[in-house]
Amino acid sequence: MIHKNKTTLTLLFSAPALSFYILFYFIPVVLSIIVSFTNWTPLNPRIFQFVGLTNYIKCIDDHYFWSSLIVSLLLTVSTLIIENGVGLVLATLVSRVSRGRRLYNVMIFAPVVVPPIYVGILWSWFVHKDLGLISALLQSFLMKPIALLGEPFTALLTVIIANNWKWIGFAFAIYLAALQEIPVELYEAAELDGASGLESFFHVTVPMLKRTFLTLMILITAGAFQTFDLVYSMTGGGPGRSTAVLPLYIYEVAFFYYDIGYASAMSVIMFLITLVLSIIYLRVLRVK
Repeated sequence: MIHKNKTTLTLLFSAPALSFYILFYFIPVVLSIIVSFTNWTPLNPRIFQFVGLTNYIKCIDDHYFWSSLIVSLLLTVSTLIIENGVGLVLATLVSRVSRGRRLYNVMIFAPVVVPPIYVGILWSWFVHKDLGLISALLQSFLMKPIALLGEPFTALLTVIIANNWKWIGFAFAIYLAALQEIPVELYEAAELDGASGLESFFHVTVPMLKRTFLTLMILITAGAFQTFDLVYSMTGGGPGRSTAVLPLYIYEVAFFYYDIGYASAMSVIMFLITLVLSIIYLRVLRVK
């Protein structure tokens, strides 16, 4: 009887969160999968015909789909490398600081709480050709004004930097928490064996953070692949299509061309790519 009451109480307290998850995540995902096999459009909502794999086959010949996918992959790979690397280094350095640690934590983590759309606007001001602080610094060295968002390569590079500036604090916080769980005895044993600080880092710290690294790889991949609002507010996908990530193209297809079926198909493909990459991480970085 007591066990039954505990189960009922658990379900009762879980109901709000579970209902929220089902309503705003599970049902939309299922509907997206269903709609991806149809030609439904809000311009003529009564037409709801099953078209099989037509929307998925359409991706093969769609140049904009492939270019947007490549941009998303470049953003994801660069974010994986920079966010993991810089986040781990910063966490290691801050963990060894005795004074001002709380201030460093706040300074590094602060960009994470800023909405991505505001980060995009902020960085578009930073690199503004005439008014931007970064553009002014570059101009003082190169002796000429530079429109960083006006060229395909520099625009994509700026988006990558802005995205990492926003999310490095997330990896930093995760690594900092994980570092505090590593037993001090391991470092003391390494020191007794004559290991230097760098050797202790690679032979003690890195192996102990393997599980954390795997978790961050999955989270960063999922997050970077879904990057939309930062790019939308910063460049709008330009110049040309140089910064047009896949979520931005899906948004354009869905709300500019009202091809909901095709947009849903691309969303499903994006989800499958993220899922496959996560499975690869789990296989390659096997954590015992």
